[in-house]
Amino acid sequence: MYVLQVVARDADSADNGAVRYRLRAGPSSHLFHIDPVTGLLATARRLDRERAATHLVSVVARDAGVPASSASAIVRIAVRDVNDNPPAFRFPSPDNDTVHVSPAAPPGYVVTHLDAVDPDLGNNARVAYAAAAAADDDDDDAAVPFSVDRRTGAVTVVDRLTDGQTFDVAVTATDAGGLAATSVLRLVVNSSSTHGLPVPAAPSPPPRRGSGRVPSVRLMIVVGVVVGCALLATCLIAAIVLVRAQRSSKRERHHYNCRTAACVRLQQTGSPAWAGTATAAGAAGPPPLAVEVYTGPAAKSPPLGSPPTLDGTSGSLVYNGTWTAGGCRYQASPCARSPSVDCASLGCLRYNHAQV
Repeated sequence: MYVLQVVARDADSADNGAVRYRLRAGPSSHLFHIDPVTGLLATARRLDRERAATHLVSVVARDAGVPASSASAIVRIAVRDVNDNPPAFRFPSPDNDTVHVSPAAPPGYVVTHLDAVDPDLGNNARVAYAAAAAADDDDDDAAVPFSVDRRTGAVTVVDRLTDGQTFDVAVTATDAGGLAATSVLRLVVNSSSTHGLPVPAAPSPPPRRGSGRVPSVRLMIVVGVVVGCALLATCLIAAIVLVRAQRSSKRERHHYNCRTAACVRLQQTGSPAWAGTATAAGAAGPPPLAVEVYTGPAAKSPPLGSPPTLDGTSGSLVYNGTWTAGGCRYQASPCARSPSVDCASLGCLRYNHAQV
């Protein structure tokens, strides 16, 4: 059978341009042959699409020059489907062809289904079923109480059945191309068979008390776990927010450190702490700084020969210091004259007189 013609051209002349064709050996090369002069490709034997739907052959074109030059090409050949395969029954088959049915099977009951396949494609693979003939072993003229659905192959009870009857039904399967297959289905009516007995309806469950459904234990456990996780997450978030708020409040709150403020003031040479002179109680300008030096018990006394007061109302000089009667000696030392003063004492003195 002619398939196609392969054409190769060579621009050379004489033998250098004379092209000859051949097939390179391959899985499908034995199925085709090619004319070495014309390049006509044809089948060498009958092709079967059900075995292989596609074939690939390699064609080589070679000139007659010395040395010879050649080229090759792959030709893909698709095999079309033809209705060359009849249907084949899978049920009934020679080793499985009998169905037992109860005589109580009502009309409309589906006893079984015929099953046939066709390896062709499209309409060629569509199968239609039919009951060619049927007979009762005891009475050849008896009517057949079964029917066969043409499209689905369902075998259905259409009449009352009698115990002990046996029917050999010849069935056919025909494809759209007219190819057919036949088989025999044996139907045995047997009272001991439960095939076809009406299935009793399942008893309805007793009504439950109450209108609502009682939740299952698993559902209650799941709900409890979800609610507990939600509460735990809420408490954790609230604790985080509270801690952050407290930290922010502490950062915003002002804390005065006497030691730090005193040392800063000492390093500022333009500060009033470096004035080093005393003023009258009502005069302008800050009073001189004084430093407390503790040499006795934890009590303070005014310096010797000086009667200062804290509020400055007596007109005497005001020293920057606080004291009480006791056995402690008090010594005034201007900051400008004593750079190694006690920063803690100086800071507290300055802070108490609102100068820091």
